[in-house]
Amino acid sequence: VSAHVDDSDFMTLRIEDDGSGYPEAMLSKSHEELCDFELSQGRTGLGLFFAKLIASAHFQGDKKGTIALSNGGSFGGSVFEVKIP
Repeated sequence: VSAHVDDSDFMTLRIEDDGSGYPEAMLSKSHEELCDFELSQGRTGLGLFFAKLIASAHFQGDKKGTIALSNGGSFGGSVFEVKIP
């Protein structure tokens, strides 16, 4: 877990692990709405849905909070980022 403030005045909270990473299907759908997740994969998307709601509830001027998923990072596994202005 790490946190820093960047030049555009966003605080980034980054959570990384050393696992196998997010499945490609999850990465490609991470920007879509809850209803676009496939329940047959055993994922409802509720965690991401609520994380997006919480992040976007934080705003300053025209900037609002976001989340992002990726693989790699310092440990080679999943990376979850929350950016808050």
